[in-house]
Amino acid sequence: MLPVLALPEGALVQPVHVDDVVRDILALVAPRSPELPLVASRTIAFVGPAPLTLRHCLAELRQALGLAPPAVVLELPGRLCLALACVAGRLPASFVDRDAVSMLLMNLSVALVWIWTGLVSLGLYPVAGSLRLLADFGLHGALAKLALYSAAVLDLGLWGC
Repeated sequence: MLPVLALPEGALVQPVHVDDVVRDILALVAPRSPELPLVASRTIAFVGPAPLTLRHCLAELRQALGLAPPAVVLELPGRLCLALACVAGRLPASFVDRDAVSMLLMNLSVALVWIWTGLVSLGLYPVAGSLRLLADFGLHGALAKLALYSAAVLDLGLWGC
């Protein structure tokens, strides 16, 4: 495990449990009563009940996995990054500006979660434990290993999207 964890300062996430997402999707596709109006929105925010700092969320994940907290957590100063980006944005042919850094800070948080999830699935969490979890869902043997490693590769691939 890395002894130092660097995170964007103040980055917030609002994790949602997969059971809640499934319940809500089933409610969306279930036959509707004529009294209930259809929602016109095409975007549905599946979020948890309250925002958490990325630092707190990752600490809870590490605890749930039985991992010790990192020795040092560095929070990257977002304002300093944005101030430097404003200066860089004034340089000719610069690809760094305030908007790019703002999006990077947001995307960095998401990317770190996908990368961590992929690495955990590839073996940072004991593979036997992962296979036991998959067995609870009826996946055994080669199919369970295919699901585990395919999901890990997908997680690692998603961070670049």
